[in-house]
Amino acid sequence: MVTGLVFLGFEVRQNTLAIEREVSISFADNIHGALADSDYLAPIVTKLMNKEGLAPEVAALIAAYDLSPLEAQRWFRFLLQNWLRHQADWIYRGRIPGDCREEIFLMSFRDNQIITEIEAVFDPEFVVCFRGGLQ
Repeated sequence: MVTGLVFLGFEVRQNTLAIEREVSISFADNIHGALADSDYLAPIVTKLMNKEGLAPEVAALIAAYDLSPLEAQRWFRFLLQNWLRHQADWIYRGRIPGDCREEIFLMSFRDNQIITEIEAVFDPEFVVCFRGGLQ
């Protein structure tokens, strides 16, 4: 009986993690993916940003890669979507410190370094995981 309850508790926890992962990925896809892929939303956001001031990350992508504001905005959203997916998978795997090999590899590219500078978007433990592997 006790073993059955322990197993049931474990299964509920795994299902909860799986649902949380799917919600996080859906959010990343629906918000950032839509802005990256849309032929009408991305230009609108770019116009707004040009009027109100570019986000530092978008400006950094423009400077680093000679992108237009629209290209930088789309690339920024694509990268952010990708990193949020990585974070959701890391959380689902159990938040294991040091379990960020793929993210550490991605950090060797300047565009990924730029995106991960906006730490407020990411779980602090995830930031420590992929930044810690760089040292």
